[in-house]
Amino acid sequence: MASAAAVPVGFHYETKYVVLSYLGLSAQEKPQEHPPPPPPPTQGNLCIFLSFYIKEYIKVTTELLFSLALNLIVIYNWLYYI
Repeated sequence: MASAAAVPVGFHYETKYVVLSYLGLSAQEKPQEHPPPPPPPTQGNLCIFLSFYIKEYIKVTTELLFSLALNLIVIYNWLYYI
């Protein structure tokens, strides 16, 4: 059994260290600090954000529904010709 002196300085028995070492990456001793939170939104920023969010939501929803409709047509045709 290895003694505590045989463990390299800075070595910690953590999953993160083991995984990063296995991948050949260096483990950081200190976790990265989170950036400070953004300032509270103003009325103008909130309106811009919401309009962008709603446009993206409509775009993604439309794409999903179109894809679903195409898949249903393909499945229907496949079942019809069996």
